[in-house]
Amino acid sequence: MIPNVPEPAGLVEASATPQHESFCYRQLLAYYRGELADPHTCAAVEDRLRTDQRWQAQWESIRNLDLERAAALQDAADLKQFSMQQASPFCKQAAESNGQVFDALLDGAKSAGGWSRKDWSRHADGCPYCRRVRRIAHARRQRCEAGLPPGELLLRDWLLQPCYLQALRDATQRLGHEWSPRSEAEGLPSAGETVVNLDTVVGQPPKSGTGT
Repeated sequence: MIPNVPEPAGLVEASATPQHESFCYRQLLAYYRGELADPHTCAAVEDRLRTDQRWQAQWESIRNLDLERAAALQDAADLKQFSMQQASPFCKQAAESNGQVFDALLDGAKSAGGWSRKDWSRHADGCPYCRRVRRIAHARRQRCEAGLPPGELLLRDWLLQPCYLQALRDATQRLGHEWSPRSEAEGLPSAGETVVNLDTVVGQPPKSGTGT
């Protein structure tokens, strides 16, 4: 649970319209890692985490960062080896639709591309290509439900996408299509700022909540 702060400490970065400012990825990451030395800055972050849905969504996105990191690295390795011999009609449909087939299923469709939800779930569970495309579709849905500004990635994806995005693009190209970012690559950190190089996995963050 986020510690209670008796008095609001003000905005972390001054802005009259916080929903339109660039998100403070590095600041929240530093808080997660216990690297914010200034108590006023820590208090400001904690205040945002209690009251701001945008910040809460970003915080929740790194709750299982160690597991997400392992999955991203494994998917990257598997996607580099992914070949047309492994590809199925499911994969080709996922690539052709640029992942929108999973958006339809998340919207509640009972089938998509000629296969049932159960068929898609069974396939994606064992396919590195469709598994990662499905994860990206889930991330889009999470951003939409949290009301994040267009193009703003969750902190989890801001850190992890550089690990696998090029491998995903290359695999999509082998399937005969081009992966269109659809905001997946907007605002990504440089190669030296990925979760791998920053070594951000230092344990589970505390549970978020209203604090009392």
